[in-house]
Amino acid sequence: MYYTDTTTQQTFISFVLSYVTLSVIAGLFTYRLLNSFLYNILLPIIDLTLLPDRKFHKLSKMYNYKKEKIEILHDKNDYKYIIKPGIFLKELIIWSIAMIILYIIYSFTNKQK
Repeated sequence: MYYTDTTTQQTFISFVLSYVTLSVIAGLFTYRLLNSFLYNILLPIIDLTLLPDRKFHKLSKMYNYKKEKIEILHDKNDYKYIIKPGIFLKELIIWSIAMIILYIIYSFTNKQK
């Protein structure tokens, strides 16, 4: 015989219910809302005004299946590999601006205390 303590034993449902609270669900919906705002409103505005894609796509390199560089793309089936350092650079600029804005907000809220 072995001893089982039913008072401390958790079932899967009680485990899930202890971690899935109203604030977690609200956080997921808030994340979804912010993500929708970012991809449907903010990033298209940034693409049209401050950081247009065409300027960053100039840095892209395309290679065919023989790993030869393609200068002019005639058909979408011509390339197999695409290296897009410009898109990474664009995302780095957006991330840097967001971090600066968050730092300014943090500094402003710390001065109020």
